[in-house]
Amino acid sequence: MKTFYKYILLLFCNLVGFSVFAQNFIVSGYVKDSASSEAIVGATIYEATTNTAVISNEYGFFSLHLSQGAYTLECSSLGAKTKTQDIQVSGNTRVIFRLPSQSYDIDKVVVHANQQTSNVVTKRLTAKQIELTPSTFGVPDVIKVVQTMPGIKTIGDGTTSMYVRGGNRDQNMIRIDEANIYNVSHMYGYVSSFNPDMLNEVQFYNSYFSPEYGGRISSVLDAQMKEGNLNSFSGSALMSVLTANVTVEGPIKKDVASFFVAGRRSILDIIRKYGDFGINVPTFYDVNAKINCKINDRNRIFLSSYVSSDYQKYPPLFENDALNASGTARWISELRPKLFLTTSFVASKYSNETELQDSTDRTWLIGLNEYTAKSKLNWYISNKQKVLVGLQSSVFHLTPGNTGDAATSISDMQLFEPSLFANHTISVNNWTFMYGLRVTQYHNFGNATWYTIDNGMAIAENKESSGIWNSYTCIEPRIHIAKKIKDSEFSASFTRTSQSMQALSNTKLNYSSLETWFCSSPNLKPMEAENFSIGYTLKKKKIGLLAEAYYRNIHNQIDYIDNANLRANPYAESQVKAGKSHAYGFEISLNREGKRNQFSVSYSFARVMYNIPEILDEPYRAPYDMPHDIKLQLTQRIKERWSFSALWVFASGRPGTFAHGYYTYDEPSIWYVKKIPLYNKRNSDTYPVYHRFDIALHYNGKPHKHYEQSLSLGIFNVYAKKNILYYDFGVYEMNDELVYNYNVAAYYFRACVPNFTYKVCFK
Repeated sequence: MKTFYKYILLLFCNLVGFSVFAQNFIVSGYVKDSASSEAIVGATIYEATTNTAVISNEYGFFSLHLSQGAYTLECSSLGAKTKTQDIQVSGNTRVIFRLPSQSYDIDKVVVHANQQTSNVVTKRLTAKQIELTPSTFGVPDVIKVVQTMPGIKTIGDGTTSMYVRGGNRDQNMIRIDEANIYNVSHMYGYVSSFNPDMLNEVQFYNSYFSPEYGGRISSVLDAQMKEGNLNSFSGSALMSVLTANVTVEGPIKKDVASFFVAGRRSILDIIRKYGDFGINVPTFYDVNAKINCKINDRNRIFLSSYVSSDYQKYPPLFENDALNASGTARWISELRPKLFLTTSFVASKYSNETELQDSTDRTWLIGLNEYTAKSKLNWYISNKQKVLVGLQSSVFHLTPGNTGDAATSISDMQLFEPSLFANHTISVNNWTFMYGLRVTQYHNFGNATWYTIDNGMAIAENKESSGIWNSYTCIEPRIHIAKKIKDSEFSASFTRTSQSMQALSNTKLNYSSLETWFCSSPNLKPMEAENFSIGYTLKKKKIGLLAEAYYRNIHNQIDYIDNANLRANPYAESQVKAGKSHAYGFEISLNREGKRNQFSVSYSFARVMYNIPEILDEPYRAPYDMPHDIKLQLTQRIKERWSFSALWVFASGRPGTFAHGYYTYDEPSIWYVKKIPLYNKRNSDTYPVYHRFDIALHYNGKPHKHYEQSLSLGIFNVYAKKNILYYDFGVYEMNDELVYNYNVAAYYFRACVPNFTYKVCFK
């Protein structure tokens, strides 16, 4: 292994050496929106005579190497008009592109990749696409758009859960301005934590992702908030069936500092007033805020925050309060025209408190606090090479479960996670190589109580008081190779990833107010995954084809023993067993883009199998093993300002463990004879197939001098398919009458759901 890393280091040094002494000047600068001066991410800057193109980074910065002479640069971006600029290069040159927006282009409403990288690496989501994709109650939602991508699995209607290439839902990194979000659901998942009005750019990775991203093994959803309008004040207001949204942005000092604020709140509180009649509606609010301050032409500071609160009350059962909060401070500095430094400080908090309104009146508090410092340097060596190096240090304080009683509470835990990472990208003769390495350590430290587990029993109590008392080191190499041949591209990737933080929940639903976050410990090793993939893309005229196959090995995969008890159980780790899992499959999608319409169809085949001998002595299906899914999506412009969109999804039924009989438990002390269900083997049964059809009609009003307005009308689940959420397994006998109610289906929706969204933007 040491020899392997020596070869990698030698290759890196040789490749970098090819261009260190090149006699080129550097053309650098930023790409901005002409109206707001906000950064445009992923814009392409192209020079025709040298056939050279570079891409603007997450702050709109680009660096282009050119020899002395006269050139014409062309700058283009999705949803913006292309602009050209003539420049004379006789030394290092600075260029600012300001692109005006371009409206009503249906052919821009697709998931695109950066033109220098394969579609299998980076998927970019546009704000227009999020707006036009049909959703449950007409609420625009980035998570719902990601769920329409090929191979992204979900369970049930209107949820925010994502199962990506054999990974569980907690194995996805979901970030807003670099802050991890640990609960992305509002209102059971009907609404996600992402207010669409606050988004500037969203990137999704499910194949190769840079070593910059660590701590999750399946995918990355990286969202950037808007920076705030530096030129003038503007805002928007949105109303839907479930939410009301308001945004305001503008300059604090013109062209120097700006602010952005977006607020959103549920509007169904009035229904909750009738809770005594059996109607209870969960409520929420969230707020995004950001300040953008330019120190000088080469230095800038961003301060951003996110706060959300959820509340639900179901007397006489329980009352639940949940909180997400994060804050990010970032300093970006252009050290040299080809050196770009970003330093970040991030704090993130998640807490969830449930008060059980029964005879015990106990509370159940779970949550965590995360504090991260990170610095990364981008070195634009040449037009064909870029190097990223960085370091990161995170501290986590976890509350896995506190009841207020030491005898029933799970001990708090602390985790220290330092890491180093590097990535090198090089393009040579239509070949692209990306390779990198991340080295991460996971250290348990500080006060904690943990139990030695033997044969599923806690046999010894261990008390730790200070210092580091348990450690793991994970080495994560990653490589991506792509070859472009005319309009086609072939690619292959390998990544190794690791994850210490895991969410434990034995609920049969795909959301849970009792979900508990744990970190690695002497009993729970970090998960590690080896991911292999090969892909092919074709882009020819209006037709795009994407095909990819993958295989994944996951080590230290966890699952729960039968009848696991994770709540109010200080020995919760004894309920968890670890083993392996493997996943494999392929995804294929075809899309056609036209001036007036865009159509896409995708199919994926995917299998996920667990192999955990202490749970079952043979491999068995993962809870999210759904082999087949098909997705069809259409967007059609009817007239200049009218468009129609439709979405149809089909998925294999997910695994389940159903009752196939029962036995009688006759207890004289109770007034009924209880029937205890008998279950099949773990996940050996299958729910019915899932399918659904959604439609929406969109109207963009004629632009006014001071405002613009839009309206969407839609129907979710048009043909009223009763998709099963779960089965109820209760069986009992009352008053000498046998009541067979095991395997009784519960549904999210039994009918179609009409919805609307009205939005007005002020300028």
